[in-house]
Amino acid sequence: WAVLGTGQIAHDFTIAMLAAPKEQIIAVASRALERSKEFAEKHNVPKAYGSYDEALEDPEVDIVYVAAAVLPRAAGMAALGKKKPVLVEKPAGVNAREVRQLLETAQKNDTFLMEGVWMHFFPVVRALSDAMKRGDIGDITSVHASFGWMNPVDVNPGVEDVTQGGGGLLAVGIYLIHLAMLAFNGAKPEKVEAVGELGPKGGDVRTSMVLGWSGGRQAMLAVSLRDNYAGSAVIYGTKAKISIPFPFLCPTSATVEPYDPKEMPTSISESLPCAEETTNAAGELISNKFNLINSAGLAYEANRVAADVSQGKKENEHVSHELSLAVIEVMDKVREKIGLCYPADKY
Repeated sequence: WAVLGTGQIAHDFTIAMLAAPKEQIIAVASRALERSKEFAEKHNVPKAYGSYDEALEDPEVDIVYVAAAVLPRAAGMAALGKKKPVLVEKPAGVNAREVRQLLETAQKNDTFLMEGVWMHFFPVVRALSDAMKRGDIGDITSVHASFGWMNPVDVNPGVEDVTQGGGGLLAVGIYLIHLAMLAFNGAKPEKVEAVGELGPKGGDVRTSMVLGWSGGRQAMLAVSLRDNYAGSAVIYGTKAKISIPFPFLCPTSATVEPYDPKEMPTSISESLPCAEETTNAAGELISNKFNLINSAGLAYEANRVAADVSQGKKENEHVSHELSLAVIEVMDKVREKIGLCYPADKY
């Protein structure tokens, strides 16, 4: 693997891969060689490059993880142009046009591409998906979910900056929509309503959405960069409900709760992968040291991508090209409702 980017998510992905012994990160690249060298030394990565192109030319690189937090589409397209399989951090673009171009590039080059919506690969989520398909909770009627935190703007301004693809919708709202569409078997909502508040850097700092499907089915979703929302989710069916506690987007547990008092609730849980103790050249312990919650679960995603690539697949069944495009199209409609515009929308 080559990791393009040296930020928080690049760190967490690299550390998570310590629990995936069949996979090896052999190169890291950024626009600054010194940053790449520092990252490589800290994370035991053999090669450091001062440009993305150099890493893409490395014949030993089999798969590329685009971890660049700022507008990853260009790096992903460059990798696909070299016929390198790509896992690109979500969102794969800020609008449907960008995502469509990325997907078309993958198809043109007959090369694997997946958007990194890691939620889908947690064992708990897969178990819940199977339970819904079996009809364990009956016909699904509604989804309620939220995620929010009080973003320290002085420490993390980029998450709100439209010039960097910032805003709560693209940062976390994408998971809310993915969860709702998972509950409704991948169907795209027929109605999209939303209200939101834009912050001083242009990104949305509060957004609430109501998505509608036929038969009165609906999802009520909320994201905030100003409030500590519960970060949980409930999927309601005609026979039972599914409760997913914080953090619903990378869960280690959930409960299926039947409405019939004669039936007992079913708990689902799965421990996160845990790597063996590992130190770097400086003697610092690096294993299981993450920036973001439950990042050890990034190994689930990486293992699935590696398996798909080894099997010659061009996309993943759980985060298909069709699904990535459908979700960004929903987000485009939400942005239109709340007046959120990115510089890329003008081109």
